[in-house]
Amino acid sequence: MARFSTKSCKLLLIQCYAPTEQATTDEKDSFYEALENTLRNAKRSEITMVIGDLNTKVGADNKNFEHAMGRHGLGNMNENGERFAELCSNNNLYIRGTLFPHKQIHKATWVSPDQTMQNQIDHIVIHKEWRRSLFDVRAFRGADTASDHQLLIGSVQLKIAALKVRDIVDRLKFNIDKLKSKMVHKNLEKEIEKITQRTQKANESTEKKWHSIRTALLEASEEILGRRKISRKDWISDDTWGSIANRKEIKGKLLNADNETEKTSLRRQYWEANKSVKKAARKDKRIWAENLAQAPQNAADLKNPHDLYRFTRQLAKKSFINATSTVTGKDVKQLTAVEEQVQIWQEHFGEILSTPAQEHKHEVNTTKHPLVINENPPPSTQK
Repeated sequence: MARFSTKSCKLLLIQCYAPTEQATTDEKDSFYEALENTLRNAKRSEITMVIGDLNTKVGADNKNFEHAMGRHGLGNMNENGERFAELCSNNNLYIRGTLFPHKQIHKATWVSPDQTMQNQIDHIVIHKEWRRSLFDVRAFRGADTASDHQLLIGSVQLKIAALKVRDIVDRLKFNIDKLKSKMVHKNLEKEIEKITQRTQKANESTEKKWHSIRTALLEASEEILGRRKISRKDWISDDTWGSIANRKEIKGKLLNADNETEKTSLRRQYWEANKSVKKAARKDKRIWAENLAQAPQNAADLKNPHDLYRFTRQLAKKSFINATSTVTGKDVKQLTAVEEQVQIWQEHFGEILSTPAQEHKHEVNTTKHPLVINENPPPSTQK
C-alpha cells in the first residue's frame, strides 16, 4: 500500500499479485480475505485504487455485476474473475479496464510465449465515487520490458498537494572529473589567475569583490568543466545501450509482423537479443562494482578526501551489499577481480583432479584414449 496527498483527500494505492487459476482454494481464500481486510480498513474519505496482476478474466458479460464492471472486457469470465468481480461489487469498486471500447490488442495485458493466447488479467480498479477521475485504461504494447505482460496505463486526473519543505539553496554541481586532464586543469588555473589579478587592481568594497569573483568563477567553471550529468544507470555502457535499442527495434517489428513465419523468426531474434542484453548488463555491473571497490583506495592514495568520502558512501549503501564476492588465494590475499578468481579456481581444480601420467604396457588406441583414474584410497590424515 502507498498513500499520496492530493488537494481533495488522501489517495490509497493497493498493489496486488493474486494467485493463478490453478492455485488451491485455500490460497485463493487467503488472498481475497487479506485484500478484503485491507479494503475494509481504508477510510471512506480516501480515494481507493487497486492495481496489479490479479490473474482474473472478468470478460465482457457484466450480468449481475453492472455496478462493478463494463461490457468491454476481453474473453469470458473464469472462477477468479467471478471472485474478483464480487469483491469489487461488495466494496464499491469499479473495474475501469472493462469500460473503454478499445481494440483487442489494447485490452490484452498478457500474451502467451507462443503468441497464440491473449488474456486481460491485469486490472486498474478505483472507488465508484471517484471513477470519473480515471479517464482511460489501456495496454501499451510498445513498452520494451522483456515480459509476457503488457504495460497497463491508466490516465488519472488528480491534483496532488504541494509538499511543504524549507527552501534549499540549489548548488551548482560541475563535472570535476574533467580536472583529471592536465590541459583542463591548466586552463582553469589560468582563468583563476586572471580573475585574481583583475580583482586585486579594482578599488571596490569587499562585497563587490566577492560578488565579481564568485560570478567569474561560476562562468569559468560552466565553460570549462560543464555540469555533471546525473544518470540513474551510470554503470551501463554504450554498447549495452546499443543492444537495448536493437532489442526494442526487434520488438517493434514483431508487433507489426503480418504472417506467422515472420513472427516466429522475429520472436526468436527478440529472445536472443534479450539474452545478450542481460549478459552485457551483468558484465557492466560486475566491472562497475570492481572499479567502485578500488576507487576508495585510489582516492586515499591520492589524498583526495572528497572522492574518498563519496565512494565510501556509495559502498555503504544496502544495494551494494553482496554485489561482489571474494576468493582467498594461496598467499591468504583476497582476490576481487574476476580474472584472478578464475585463475585460482583453475589451479585449485587442476591440483585436486589431475592425476600423474602413467606408463601402460598395453598398446594405446590412438583414436580413443582410455581414461586413467586413480582408484587408490586417499592417504590417512590420522597420526
